[in-house]
Amino acid sequence: MPRRSSLKSGCGENPARGRRASIGYTGEMTLVLPTGEKKKKRSSISFMDEPETKEIEPVADMVDNPSRLWFQAEEYNHILSKVQDLVEETKVYRKGKDRPSWICTRGLEPIMDPLQAGVREEALTTVMDEMRVQKSHKRYDAEYLRSMYRYHTADSQHRANQIAKKDQKEVEDYLKVTRKMCRRMSC
Repeated sequence: MPRRSSLKSGCGENPARGRRASIGYTGEMTLVLPTGEKKKKRSSISFMDEPETKEIEPVADMVDNPSRLWFQAEEYNHILSKVQDLVEETKVYRKGKDRPSWICTRGLEPIMDPLQAGVREEALTTVMDEMRVQKSHKRYDAEYLRSMYRYHTADSQHRANQIAKKDQKEVEDYLKVTRKMCRRMSC
């Protein structure tokens, strides 16, 4: 039985009703692969026999002015122009100058380096094409598909590792300074 409090039934609920899902070994399930081959896999999630559904009020009906819920065209264009300005400013710092700490380009990589979007698209296309070929030959080799995707995304993995190491160093430096400051304040 799981010990995670998030899975426990509330006090007011009927304990005989059981849980909607549980984590733990519940048995095996049979999967049918794209080739028609059947494989048995261990199942760790089980569901209620009769699903519970609740009527949800649409979010647009909850407010007086639904047009204020999402970005309007002019707001979205303003955000895009700010992003483009930031990208242009970072190009100056790529040429050897140290970038100020207030400039953060995390998540803007596809805009800053459009070639990366093409690499990802190429990787997905290659894998999907291989899946179609495997299906037409009535075979399924997940390991081969994985290795194909890894081959096409090796540069991305390397770049992600470099970013992670840089982030780790920044956090360590920040914590070092913060701890020193806390020690001075506690004396």
